[in-house]
Amino acid sequence: MGKRIVEDAPCNTASIAIVLEDKDAYPVTEGFAWIHWLAANITRFELKDNESQTATDFIQGRKHLSF
Repeated sequence: MGKRIVEDAPCNTASIAIVLEDKDAYPVTEGFAWIHWLAANITRFELKDNESQTATDFIQGRKHLSF
């Protein structure tokens, strides 16, 4: 897989946010979204594999099971 690169961001974009939502999980979660990963204030436009486990330069959400 390697790198993930953000393309076509508007000019002067200062940071990005990512929501990885699994809509196929609706039947299992009784209609609620299953969020695999949240990340915000990403100031670079390239992410490498496993940065959800290693990066410290942006904010990440925490998993919470409440359904």
